[in-house]
Amino acid sequence: MQRIRRIGLIGAIFPVSRHALGWSRTLAGARGWYGAARPAVRLSLQPAFGLMCLGKGDLYMTAVYRNQGLHFAYPEGWELEESHSEPRSVTVHSPGGAFWSITRYPVGTPPADLIGAAISRMRQEYQHLDSESATETLQGRQLVGCNLNFFHFDLTSTAVFRSFRDPRGTYLIYYQAEDREFDALEDVFRAITISALLPDNAPD
Repeated sequence: MQRIRRIGLIGAIFPVSRHALGWSRTLAGARGWYGAARPAVRLSLQPAFGLMCLGKGDLYMTAVYRNQGLHFAYPEGWELEESHSEPRSVTVHSPGGAFWSITRYPVGTPPADLIGAAISRMRQEYQHLDSESATETLQGRQLVGCNLNFFHFDLTSTAVFRSFRDPRGTYLIYYQAEDREFDALEDVFRAITISALLPDNAPD
């Protein structure tokens, strides 16, 4: 399977660090860019199983990344790439070639600037690119961003950018897949994103 190329991807493959989350919480999905009403994505943080996504079939996301001040859960079997340079960035790749990534920029970086720069980079890479501005609220935080559609390897693909702030910095979340895989992973991408927004209360 041809892996989708991530624009600006850096880093190398590292062993995945797994931690049991010592607390539980049930969440509901939020209304977003996907349409007038998105079905709820139910998440449960289990002490022994990590993050469980209940969407298109039950998915136990037992792999948990916690390093460099970043944390999120993701599916077992996805490959992890980690950048130790600034800005800090972590990417996970599905077996089918899709990916989800998060990058932390310095405090004070405007989210709108990151989204604008992302669109510019993508337009340089893909000649025929449709862009739509988007905002959504997850875990009580407003995320601004855009949704992009374009041709890649003669197939239509979707890329999503979201940006938000917290006291430690400004974050850019970026996930992308060929449209058929995107449809299958839509709830998974959302679950990973929500896990990155949850408080990191788990013990090391």
